[in-house]
Amino acid sequence: MNTRALMTMVVIFLVFSSIVGVLWIGARDVRSDLISSGTLIQFLIYAIMVVGSVAALSEIWSELQRAASATERLVGPSGAGKSTIIQLLLRFFDP
Repeated sequence: MNTRALMTMVVIFLVFSSIVGVLWIGARDVRSDLISSGTLIQFLIYAIMVVGSVAALSEIWSELQRAASATERLVGPSGAGKSTIIQLLLRFFDP
C-alpha cells in the first residue's frame, strides 16, 4: 500500500470518527440540557469545516512528498538548447 492511500485512509477515518464523537457527546449534552440543539449544530458545522481543512492539508502534504521525489530529465538532440536552458535557470546567461 502506498503512502498516499494510507494517508487518505487515515484522514477519512479521523473525519468520520470526529463527527461521530461530536454527535455522540453533543446529543448526550442536549439530552442533559447542558447545551441547546442550536449550539450543537453550530459546533458540528465548525468541526466539519476544520476537518475539511485538515483533509486539504493532508492532500497538499501528499503532493509535496510526490513532487520532492520526482526527477525530471532534459533530453534532446545536439544543438536543441539543453545547455542554454540550464544556464537560463541558473542565471548564467541573460537573454
